[in-house]
Amino acid sequence: MVKPAKLSPATLPDAAQLRQQASNLLNRLVADRDACEQRAAEAGRRDPIKSITGRTALDGAIASTRAMIEQMDMLLVEMNGELGGVNGSGIAHPHPHPRPRLRSPSIVTRAISAQIPVTAGT
Repeated sequence: MVKPAKLSPATLPDAAQLRQQASNLLNRLVADRDACEQRAAEAGRRDPIKSITGRTALDGAIASTRAMIEQMDMLLVEMNGELGGVNGSGIAHPHPHPRPRLRSPSIVTRAISAQIPVTAGT
């Protein structure tokens, strides 16, 4: 049986760093998709996968990465609450926020925007 990971203030900055890496990956995927579409248009070619499925393989990777980032955002908010409001700098908030029930990624982004830098396109 696997034991659940014990949360510590050190795990929140690590998780925030992984989220930033995922955001960087998303930005690279979007840039690569745009470059591929431009090269295909210049060559007069169509993507065979897109002509069958309606989206490219990179579109699928981008959608998966965005979903993963959304899950990471929700977990970061949850971790922050379970650690008693400890933010990425290790400073505890005097009044920890209750565990939110979030439905919108924009709410998640606003909830943690002060702790995690977000690049354009995420």
